[in-house]
Amino acid sequence: MACSEEKIKSLMDFYTNAMKLRPSVIATYPNLLLYSFVSRIQPRFNVSNILASKKLLPAHKKIAWLLTESEASFLTNYVTKYLDQVPDLMELYRGVKKTNL
Repeated sequence: MACSEEKIKSLMDFYTNAMKLRPSVIATYPNLLLYSFVSRIQPRFNVSNILASKKLLPAHKKIAWLLTESEASFLTNYVTKYLDQVPDLMELYRGVKKTNL
């Protein structure tokens, strides 16, 4: 596995405390420990929180699944799809606009 112990600990802390994922979910999706926090996890978490707060995120979608989707699929299904309802969503996703989550 190409992860440092420090990275794994910090990701586990974020997943279990901020995202409220159970360790069994992380064990089901072990690639979650390989993703970049800054370029993948944080932006997708921010987008999912905004969409959920506006009741735009389908109830059946699991946050772990959103993290594993390809970049193109995530952008199509969760960013560009909702730009009319949430105009700053692309900027939020790219990290240009900060959110108070």
